[in-house]
Amino acid sequence: MKKQIIDSRRQIEHFLTRLRFEARKIILRSDLVEIEGLLTDYTRSSMQIMYQGSFAPARESVNLQFMIDGTYYFAFVPVYNNDGRTITIGIPDSLESRSTRKYPRISVNGEVVSRFNIITNASLDQEINTASAPPKLAKIYFELQKNIPDIKKVLGMVGAEIKKISLKSEIKLHKEDEQFPEEVMLVKKYKLPFWIMDTTNPKNYIKEISTTDIINFSTFFKEKMKEGWQESKIREELVTREAKYHKQGFGSLIISPIKLFDNVIGHISVITMIHDTRKLRINDVYYIKALTDIVSEALAKTKLFKLDTGMDYEIPVLNISVGGAYMEVNSPYIIKFLHEMMHIKASFKFSGKIVEAVSEIRRIDFMGEAIRMATKFMQISDQDQNFLEKYVKNHIAFTKTQKRLRT
Repeated sequence: MKKQIIDSRRQIEHFLTRLRFEARKIILRSDLVEIEGLLTDYTRSSMQIMYQGSFAPARESVNLQFMIDGTYYFAFVPVYNNDGRTITIGIPDSLESRSTRKYPRISVNGEVVSRFNIITNASLDQEINTASAPPKLAKIYFELQKNIPDIKKVLGMVGAEIKKISLKSEIKLHKEDEQFPEEVMLVKKYKLPFWIMDTTNPKNYIKEISTTDIINFSTFFKEKMKEGWQESKIREELVTREAKYHKQGFGSLIISPIKLFDNVIGHISVITMIHDTRKLRINDVYYIKALTDIVSEALAKTKLFKLDTGMDYEIPVLNISVGGAYMEVNSPYIIKFLHEMMHIKASFKFSGKIVEAVSEIRRIDFMGEAIRMATKFMQISDQDQNFLEKYVKNHIAFTKTQKRLRT
């Protein structure tokens, strides 16, 4: 939809009066965090919104949204104060409202995919807040929050942390067609950390874990039982694995996946030996997972800001027009970097044609763990624009023809 600008101070104050006296819901959003609140008071320069829950804006401004008479309005406003119950924000200088779309938009779900990179000034100095990071990880978080983290530095600091748990550990980035142990193959398949607390007790290999985000051999054996394996075969396999671990001298082990977007491209492994008194416990699993998430985020951020999503991750396009596109993103390593008004350089792959455009993210809709983002084309070549016009026109004509044939 086209967005109209409302910059009349009188009209904006009229909306604020209605929001207050009609107790209309106001939505405040900062990155992936969103709250609902009510306007309790406002002055010439600021407004106070009372809310419930936890809200700590990641930036010095928030996205303000509300609806009046069926029309949706939004603006970015500065944050002045936030005491945990009431947040004081600036009065918007202008509001944007949605109106009828300028261009017809067609559904292309499954027919068109996009790749993009984020346009940013990588040399821009930023104030980085590490107050919320665990003290011993503050230096890593400091590096991670840069536009383009130093991957070697991140890997070095993460490596130093895992060596505090066990000297037998590694950070491994996978090579194409490389052969891996069975445990790593399970991590690649299920994209979850693998954990055995005590290799001297085979029951630990298949013991039910009290959470669904960690695996052991139980998941593998359950699948094999569906394929026809008998309990005798499973017992035989458990004995084989116990003998293997005994020969290697392993006492307990954790293998956690390193991801680039949704693909497992490496792992961190931590192993204690049989003679070690310490066994790796579930809190160690979550700590190692946090470290692999740091590496994953650093790799994704470098890829997004420096290069693009490339072949690693294609974004499905839900609908498209000459003026913009609506896309769905379900990778947490991409979502956390995106925000409204950000510019991206996107390429759209049609059958036999690539269209490129510099786009602005105008709206982000949250769909559980995924998002859908509406983008507006800011720069597009005449040739690509002409292609889109013909593509949309032909798609609409084809759809109308199909409807007539069905009736």
